[in-house]
Order: sequence, then structure tokens, then C-alpha cells
Amino acid sequence: EKKTGERAIIYGAGKAGAFALREFLSNASFHLLPIGFIDDDRNMAGKNNQRLPHLRRYRRPSRPA
Repeated sequence: EKKTGERAIIYGAGKAGAFALREFLSNASFHLLPIGFIDDDRNMAGKNNQRLPHLRRYRRPSRPA
């Protein structure tokens, strides 16, 4: 398990986020240490993905009219 690197939060807790996590942990050239996920899907709140917590729900900014 990787224990060094710049702390990072992954946006997206689904399949793409899980893929990004695997890449960050297996490839030392990223120099990142994932600490959790954020996602705009409220159903992900409070769940863990690959032993990392889903930290909070991300709210997309509203688009100007």
C-alpha cells in the first residue's frame, strides 16, 4: 500500500474513480496519495470504495442562463 505522495481527492466514486485509484496506487510516477472520493451522486454518500471513504457530495455549480 502506497503511503507517500501529495494527498489527493478523486472526483467520481464509480468505475472511473476506481480505475484512477488503482493507477495512482500502482504507478509511482504520479506522486499522489489518494485519501478519498467526492461524487455528485448522493447515493454514494457515506460509502467506501477500495477502502477509501466517500468524503462528501460535490455540487456542480449552476450554469448561467
